[in-house]
Amino acid sequence: MQPDPIGKRLKRLRELRGLTIRALAIQAGVPQSTISQVEAGQRAGAGLRLDTAKRISWALGVGLEALAGPYHEEEADTPNSPTPSAPPQPAKRPRPRKAAPVG
Repeated sequence: MQPDPIGKRLKRLRELRGLTIRALAIQAGVPQSTISQVEAGQRAGAGLRLDTAKRISWALGVGLEALAGPYHEEEADTPNSPTPSAPPQPAKRPRPRKAAPVG
């Protein structure tokens, strides 16, 4: 079984930092088997709990996006989904109006 993009990124980031699976597991406070299974493709990285992904990201010294990848990348990996031309833009919030001075 092939690892998903998260598993590939996890392995690359871990190796770039010179960490063993065991060392990363200890630093992140997650089971060694979790990291091993995600890297080997036996478990989907996309199925990690948010708390687990945050712990691993923190131990690697990266943000969640570095581990999970950008949203539009996963959209492109989904069969029968159109390839987005640009990443989705966040909705704009209206600015609060300043109150008129009293008096």
